Amino acid sequence: MPVTSDTPAARSLALGRAVFDALRGLKWSAGQAVTFSGGTIDVSAQRRYQRGSLLARVRLAVFCDVAEAGDATIGASETADLPLASYTLGDDDRTQREAIDRELAPYVDPAAALAALHAAAYPHERSLVAPCHIAAPPMPAAASSVAGLDTTGAFTAIDAIRADLLAFDLDVIVDDLSLLDDADERAEHARTSLAVRAASCDLIHVVIVTAATMAAPSVRVVRTTLAGAAPQWIDIVQSEGIEAWAARVTSHYDAQFRRRDFERG
Repeated sequence: MPVTSDTPAARSLALGRAVFDALRGLKWSAGQAVTFSGGTIDVSAQRRYQRGSLLARVRLAVFCDVAEAGDATIGASETADLPLASYTLGDDDRTQREAIDRELAPYVDPAAALAALHAAAYPHERSLVAPCHIAAPPMPAAASSVAGLDTTGAFTAIDAIRADLLAFDLDVIVDDLSLLDDADERAEHARTSLAVRAASCDLIHVVIVTAATMAAPSVRVVRTTLAGAAPQWIDIVQSEGIEAWAARVTSHYDAQFRRRDFERG
C-alpha cells in the first residue's frame, strides 16, 4: 500500500524530516530512524564540546507523535532548574562496576582495572567530568503530565541510551583486549582505554515533538520519585515551534559550554 500524505507513517516521516532539517541547519550531527535497545528514535542528533582532554557530547533523542488528538492538557508542576541526564564510564555506579568486572575479567584483573578507572575519573577525589555537567535549557512551562500523550517510551529511553553507551564502550575495550596475548599489554591497554572514556561525558536530552496543540508551545514533563532520587524529565514541543525550539536549545548549550571554556568539537 503506497504511503500518502494522509497516513500516520507519512506524517511521522514529514515531522521527523522537519526536525532533522532544523537541527542540521544549526550544525548538529543528525540522523533519522536511529535504532537503539529501546526501539527507534525518529531523529537522533549530537553536538560535541571539547576542553583539553575533556569531551562533552549533547545527545538529542527526538520522538515524533502524530496521533490525531485534541488539545493536550498540561497538568501543573513546579518549574526548577534541572540537570541533564548523563553517562560517563566510571566506578561510582553499581551497574557499571558489575558490567566492567564481568566483561574484563577474562582478560585482566578487574579490581586493578576498576582502581585505574577510579583514579582517572576522580583525580584527587574530584570528578573529572564535573565541568561537563550543565543545567537543562529553560522551558516556558513545566508539568507532571500532558494528557493525551504517551510519554512512557520517551522516559524509558533515558536509561536505555545510557545502557547502550556503556555496552558500546565495553565492547570496544573487550574487542581490543581479545587481540592482545601479553598480560602486561592487556593491563596497560585496559588502563589507557578506561582513562580515555572517563574523560568523556554524554548528556542526554529526550524530546517528543507532537502535532497536538498545547496551551504552551513547549513543556517540560518532570517525574519525581518517592525515594528521593534525582527527578527524570523530558521535553514536549509542539510541531509548529520546531525551528524556534531548536534555535533556543542550541543557543543555550553553546553559551553554557562557552562559559566553561569549551570549544565546539
